[in-house]
Amino acid sequence: MPDIAALFQNGLPELSTAGLFVFFLVGTFVSEDGACLLAGAAAASGRMSLGLAVLACFLGIFIGDVILYGVGRVIGPRVFERRIVRRFVSRKSVDKAAKWLGVNAGKAVFVSRFVAGLRLPTYLLAGATEANFPRFTIFFLLAAAIWTPILVGSAAYSQSLLFRGNAIAGLIVLAFMIRTIFVLASRKRRRLLIGRIRRITNWEFWPIRVFYLPVVIYVLGIGLRHRSLTAFAAANPALPAGGFKGESKNDIYNGLLRSEAARPHMLKHAILRSRLPIADRLRCAWKFIDDHRLQFPVVIKPDAGERGSGVRIVPSYNELENELVDADTDVIL
Repeated sequence: MPDIAALFQNGLPELSTAGLFVFFLVGTFVSEDGACLLAGAAAASGRMSLGLAVLACFLGIFIGDVILYGVGRVIGPRVFERRIVRRFVSRKSVDKAAKWLGVNAGKAVFVSRFVAGLRLPTYLLAGATEANFPRFTIFFLLAAAIWTPILVGSAAYSQSLLFRGNAIAGLIVLAFMIRTIFVLASRKRRRLLIGRIRRITNWEFWPIRVFYLPVVIYVLGIGLRHRSLTAFAAANPALPAGGFKGESKNDIYNGLLRSEAARPHMLKHAILRSRLPIADRLRCAWKFIDDHRLQFPVVIKPDAGERGSGVRIVPSYNELENELVDADTDVIL
């Protein structure tokens, strides 16, 4: 794997310190993080001082921020005046956004600087709403002055001390860490990450193919042992095909209700037949809700559903009517 330190020593011999300064400054227009990481590697390899590397990236980032604001200032008002845009973005919404940015300029700049994906839309919107330019410029300077030394310095430190033998590995690790920090900086993204971890660790959320693979292998084993591919259905004798597919939940519930032990644990339910007119189904549903003194939300699900397919939480009577109109099979309420 090539070493970035060697790249700077031998790959770009024609670039002087001033050339590298301009290279990194302009490079921030393409990729801020990439330019900062490379500038830190250049400083660690001795091609330029850390101060110059930070200054080049700082100036590039600041100029880029101002350019984004300027682009929004030039094209924003024209975009907002277009008829198709006015259908989705009212003048009142634009004025509200401008007012918020005017009051929260510092918060907008710093959050967008340190949270990935927010910088471009925030700075363009600031220009488009003609937010206070001197005020935003000051915050552009402050945010870049804090962010740039952290990123360039981290790249230089990681190469010189932690990954001296292979700068590529150091930059990859550092870029991954920065990306992780960006993700964890947002509460929404933290919650999404926790949700993904829980879905992985909880078997109920595993992909159906993964979950049923060992079941299929087990069923095939039973079939070979008993010389019958339907041998696995010799279970739950009160259910058709042992409850393999298409069994009626209503029939199962009614069967369980005949058991004294099971009866206290059963939820009240009603079957709404698809063959009945919608008015009759609604009348049955309302009678069931009234007889048992229930309140919304209620739950409906297909009588012959499986794995949670078609289960709906219904928050109101109007929603219940819509669900029953759309239902083309018997449902359990």
